[in-house]
Amino acid sequence: MSMIPVNRVSYEELEELINSLSFYKIKRISNIFKGLAHPLRLQIIKLLLKHEALTVSGLLEHMEVEQSLLSHHLAILRRIGVLESHKQGRNFFYRIREPRIIELLSCMAHCTCLNE
Repeated sequence: MSMIPVNRVSYEELEELINSLSFYKIKRISNIFKGLAHPLRLQIIKLLLKHEALTVSGLLEHMEVEQSLLSHHLAILRRIGVLESHKQGRNFFYRIREPRIIELLSCMAHCTCLNE
């Protein structure tokens, strides 16, 4: 497995960045992590990476869940700003709204804490 280069940040730069975050931004970051912290939601993101945009029916073809449960998780991902949807005819298509989420997930996938 090839490693993705990580931009190394000094402790001082990291501390400055963290200190510059407003309470509102910290709360938003926390909500995004909470929203991503479910295997089904990560599976949805994985499928949308592969297919770019899918309807609920298209997602259901790849997942063994009830439509209501999938819709619930899609709503959470939309609410935190990770996904967006657009209507085309009678169907809603979902796609990844924030590409930096992919960078975050890539970073997590290469995190050494996963090697325990």
